[in-house]
Parts: sequence; C-alpha cells; structure tokens
Amino acid sequence: MPLLPAHSTGGRGNHDQKTHRSAAAYAARRVKAFGAAAKEDVTADFYDEGSVRQVVLLYFAKSGQIKEIEARIGEGDSWGLTLAEPDPAEATAKPTWAPPKPGGSGSRTSGTPSGS
Repeated sequence: MPLLPAHSTGGRGNHDQKTHRSAAAYAARRVKAFGAAAKEDVTADFYDEGSVRQVVLLYFAKSGQIKEIEARIGEGDSWGLTLAEPDPAEATAKPTWAPPKPGGSGSRTSGTPSGS
C-alpha cells in the first residue's frame, strides 16, 4: 500500500493528474525521510481502542526516528493509514506526547469508550 495523504484515494475514484502527481511527490518525500531507517528494525506501539481508528507509533531503531500514524478501519476487512503532514519537517518531527522508547505509556485517552 503506498503512503498517501489522507485526502487521496490511492488511485481509486475520479482524481485528476495533479492530485496523482501530488500524492506521488508526497510519497517520495516520506520514502526519503524514513526509507533508510525502515530497512532496519522498526517497532510499532498501538494506542487507544481500535474499533474505528488507532494511533500507531513507529520507532525506527537505527535512526532513532519516531513517527505517529493513524490507522483507520473501513468497511469489511479494509483499512488505511492517515499521513496528513504536507511539510517534510512536520512529517519527520517527533510527536510531543510519545514515550522516548517503545513499550512506554503514551496513550492520549483513558481507553474508556465514550458514553461509559
């Protein structure tokens, strides 16, 4: 699955060539920012209840980079990733709330379903 901005459909739907070029440029920037580190060990910590969406922290061992992404659950067995930062500096910035190492407690909510 290519890494695309949240507003992109990954080639599905009726988007013009400019949108596809923009998505390709976006993906190329992410590969440049995280590609080398992703060839080494990567640990993922999953936060919060995941029935609709779930925050995931990716820890890149070699580079020390930490990336926050959001997994969204769709209909059936479908899912997608939200990567919405158009600025490469913002996209590579460490999340301010994230524990410095995998396995820490950084949940942004109580974990209690709303309405309970």
